[in-house]
Amino acid sequence: MTTILICTDRDPATNTPGSNLQITGKGSCIKEKFSDVTPNLPNIPTQAGLNADQFSVYITSSDELDQIYSDCNKAIKDALSQFPSAKIIANYTGGTKSMCAG
Repeated sequence: MTTILICTDRDPATNTPGSNLQITGKGSCIKEKFSDVTPNLPNIPTQAGLNADQFSVYITSSDELDQIYSDCNKAIKDALSQFPSAKIIANYTGGTKSMCAG
């Protein structure tokens, strides 16, 4: 079984870190609570007990819907070429930008 993580890179307009930091960040890189002053949790793969060979990371844009679709499509095709009989399950988590597109 493999896990595919599709996340965003740093926003070029605002320089805000993307969600990839929560996947590839080293040490404590995630705040447990929004009110926490500094990050106090490890990245998501570490929290989930995933080894590096158990997940793939795809970086996409935070604003370009066509690019996001293309990157997600590539991730799915790559997974199906590696695991032809795989059952694909998507767990989408997004924020206000994607809610507006809804």
